[in-house]
Order: sequence, then C-alpha cells, then structure tokens
Amino acid sequence: LAACGSKSGGDDDDESDGKLNNGVNDAVVDMGGYEFTIASNFLLDDPVLSEITASEAIFEEVRHQVEKDYNCKITILPVDVTVENVRSKIIAGDKIADVIDVSVARILPMARAGYIVPLESVSGIDLEDSRWVKGYTNLTEFNGQHYGVNFMRPAEARSVMIYNRDLLKQCGITEDPQELMKTGEWTFDKLKEMCKKITKDNNGDGTTDTYGLYFHREAIFGLDLMLANGASLVKTVDGVAKENFNTPEAITALNYLYDLVNTDKTAVYNRSGGQYSSEQTVVANFVAGKYGFFACESWMINQNIKPICGDLDYGLVSLPKGPNAEAYVCPSQNARNFCITSTNKDTEKTVIILNALARSLEEYGGEENWWYFDLEKDYFQEGDQASVEAYITCLDNATVDMGVGVSDLWTTFQEVVIKDSIFNNKGTPASRIDSISGKYQSAIDAIYN
Repeated sequence: LAACGSKSGGDDDDESDGKLNNGVNDAVVDMGGYEFTIASNFLLDDPVLSEITASEAIFEEVRHQVEKDYNCKITILPVDVTVENVRSKIIAGDKIADVIDVSVARILPMARAGYIVPLESVSGIDLEDSRWVKGYTNLTEFNGQHYGVNFMRPAEARSVMIYNRDLLKQCGITEDPQELMKTGEWTFDKLKEMCKKITKDNNGDGTTDTYGLYFHREAIFGLDLMLANGASLVKTVDGVAKENFNTPEAITALNYLYDLVNTDKTAVYNRSGGQYSSEQTVVANFVAGKYGFFACESWMINQNIKPICGDLDYGLVSLPKGPNAEAYVCPSQNARNFCITSTNKDTEKTVIILNALARSLEEYGGEENWWYFDLEKDYFQEGDQASVEAYITCLDNATVDMGVGVSDLWTTFQEVVIKDSIFNNKGTPASRIDSISGKYQSAIDAIYN
C-alpha cells in the first residue's frame, strides 16, 4: 500500500488547528474510548488483508490510526442492511450503528421512509468537501437532499466497459474508444460499428472465433443501456415519481441490444448456448482475445482480470452514449454509501469519527489524488493513465435509476421485458413493455410518493 500513514493528525501535523478543505473541523478529539460502529453486509471487523480489496485494506490502516489518535474503538457490525431489517429496527428505536453501509438501491426507499436522515441536516458534515467521493454523494440525492457519503478509495466505478486494444487493432480499427469518449463521439453507433469489425470466423471452420462484445449480466445490461440513452424505469416529474419505461428512449435502447444479439450477432452473454459461464471462464476468454469489449462492473478488473492478464493491452471506457442521451453515465445501483439513521442520538460523536476516517483517507496520503496511483496499480497496466482518466470520468458520472427501489418493477422488467424479448424470442421490446405499462404506478407511489 502506497497511500497512508505519513501523517498522524497529531502535534507534528501542520494542519492540526482543525481547518482543512472547506472548513470542516478536523481537530483531533479525545473520544474517551467511544465505540464507533459501522453496520455492514460487506466490511469485516477482522479481515484477512490478503483477501480484501485495496480500498478495504487502506481503510483498515486508517481505521486503526484513527482509533489511536482519537482514543476510540471502531467496530464493524455484521448487520443485514436491507430495507425490511432497517425498518424493524427503526420502529423499535434501535440506533443500529453510528453509520450504516447501504447500497444505493436501498438508500432511496430508506430516504423516502425517513429511516435515514438528509446529511444537509447534520451539523459538521460538508458535502462539498473533497474527502467525499462526489459521484457517490450525487447518487444519494432524493428530493433535493443527500442521504449518504463514501470516502473509501480507490472508489469503485460500477458499470463500465473494458476493451482489448490489441484485438481492435488486429481487426483494422484505428479509432480509440477513450479518445472518442473525450470528444463525445463514443456512441451506440460507434460501438456497433466496431463490434461488426471484430466479430469473425478467423479460420473458416464456420464458427465465430472473436465477438465484438460480451456482457456478464444480460438483463442488467439492458437497463444500463436504457440509462445510457437517457431512459429509466422511474422518473420524477414536478416532484412526483412516475412510470417512465414506456418511452421512445427506452425502446430505442432495448432495440439496440436486440440488434447486437439477434440481428448482427456480434454480442454474446452469460448464458449464450443455454449454459452459464463461470467468471473465471469469461475472464479467461477476454484475456485470450475472444471479445473486443467486455461490459462488467469495475471490481471484475482488479479481482479477476488484472491477476491473469499478463501484458495484455486493455483499457477502460464508459458505456457508449445513446442517440437520445446528453452525457455519459455509469449505472451504479450497487454503489455503497454510509448513512445516518433517524434513531441515532449520537450524531455529534458520529460526525467526528466519520470525518476523521474520511479526512485520513484523503489527507494522510500527502498530495491530492494520491489514490490514483493505487487505482492504476490495482486495475490497469503500468503507465495506463488514459484508463485512470476514463475511470475517474465514469466515477464522476455515476447514476442510478429510481426504479431500482421498486423491487417488483425492477425484477419484472428484467424478466418479462428484457429477457423475454431479447433472449427468449417472445415478442419485441415494445410489445413486452406495453404488456406491463400502467401496472406499477401504485407500487411507485408506495415507495416514493
């Protein structure tokens, strides 16, 4: 780890007067042995360092430094942080923990129900401070207020695409997706064009040897493309959440995926041929040069691809921009944030330690954006600054469909619309959308309105 430990926050810290960044009070406080708790499905209280991610390992280092500096104990509680579980605890008046570690898919319903508090109302937290991952904070916005923050770095950009630069060149593709992304020219049409050039039977045996695109989560990829074209399952109009999936933007995105899979036959997916492939098999195929583009969540890069890639020249790019979209997006419904419950009566102490943990990750490393080094080392080949830059752009453009909070709609749309029309040949995307239109407004009302 090349990040932390260079500053203790003690007497020799030239900023120990407590004024950093946007004026958050970071003066070291003796907490008198206070136990700061984090309820989480994911973090471990006593992890094996060799088996956790870089961001979690850095967090462990800083966690113990803060315990020492602030005379406190930081404990991870193994709590199943679902909406239902949180509801029962809140009704019982249970604080649960100082902060709860919540995925965005669950944050929005919790915010609407009042189980977590808007951080604008919590004294001592500056949401504009650089210690927070801005893209993640933006994900937690509901009705103009924000309900969660995250500081763990390297932060995870969620739904992205990686591509094999060598394979693109072998197929005569001279344009670089990362350069196209910078100029706004990385589009649905451009990906489709490249996929056609990459999909080939290289030895004339009648079997396709290289495909343009592989996507690991077929139904979720359809929802991702909807967001990439400015569509969503649910949208707020004049303060009211409404069905939004029966739109030209949604149909265009799903027709595009249909064409890649069934018309052009340039894309394959996890159960192509009727059987599911293991992550190891899929990643091995990408490294072996069988796919030009691989749509996945970013954790697969550092956990699966980087360990076996050798000297493969691969890069990262965002999802392409659809014809109806104004900007690139990074669908991030699985992104996690730290939230404060409405039953937490220790918010003054909570804020002190939360700020200390976040300040440590941002400041103890020395220069600004120290974590870019860890990002390059853990995710990409040495010197691949272009992929680091594209990754940060994806992180800044994190987005979420409010529909993820309406579980029946979220699952039904995947099964009845995306899987049936695109992968099971049961009607068109438009016809399948029509079959469920108007049936979910009451469920949306129950969650958001």
